[in-house]
Amino acid sequence: VDDVSFHIERIKIRFPDLPVYICGHSMGGTIAILAALRSPNYFDGLILIAPAVKTNPALTTPFRVNLVKYLRVIFPRFPVASLDLNLLSRCPERVKEMKDDPYRYKGYCKAGFGASLIEAMEEIEEKVSNLSVPFILLQGEYDKICIPEGAAFLNKNAESIDKTLKIYPCAYHSLLFEPYGVAEQVKSDIIEWLNNRVRSNVSDQDTKDR
Repeated sequence: VDDVSFHIERIKIRFPDLPVYICGHSMGGTIAILAALRSPNYFDGLILIAPAVKTNPALTTPFRVNLVKYLRVIFPRFPVASLDLNLLSRCPERVKEMKDDPYRYKGYCKAGFGASLIEAMEEIEEKVSNLSVPFILLQGEYDKICIPEGAAFLNKNAESIDKTLKIYPCAYHSLLFEPYGVAEQVKSDIIEWLNNRVRSNVSDQDTKDR
C-alpha cells in the first residue's frame, strides 16, 4: 500500500492536471481499497475486479484464521494453502495458459503472507464506511476465491456516493479470462465507466479555466 501511495505521489508531480484511477484485481483490489482509504485525495476513482474483501467461510474458519496468525509469528514461511487454478476461469484454454505460465508462482501460500492478507481484509471491514472515492466493482457470481458477499458488503457499506456494482452471471474469479463474452463485457463496462467520469472531469476543469 505504501508503494502504491509513493508511486501515485510521483505520478501526480509529473502530471498534476490528469485524473488518477487505480485498477486492482483480487488481492490487487485489496491494495487499491486500502490505498484509497489512507489517501482518498490521491484518486479520482477505483476499478475493482473481484477484490479480496471477505474470506470464504468454507475455507477460512475461525480456527484456521487464528492458526495462520499464530504460525505467522513462529513459522512465517510455513505453507498453509494453495490455489486451485480451475476456479479462476471456465475456459480450459485460459486455465492451461495459467498453469503453463513460467512466471506464475507455483508454490504454497505461506503463513506470513496469508495472515497479512487476512488482516488487510479485516482493516477494510473495519474502515469501509470511510471509503469515499468513486468506484466500479465487477464480480463473478460463482467466484469461489473472492466471494460475491465481499463485493456486496463493500457496495452496501462504503460512503462513496458514486458507486457501481456489476455481477456477471455464472462467472468465475478471473473475469478478464472468462469465456462466453464475459471478458469483453467487463472491458466494455470499465471503458464506459471511465469515459463517463473522465469526460466529466475534463468538462469541470474547462469550466474552472474559463
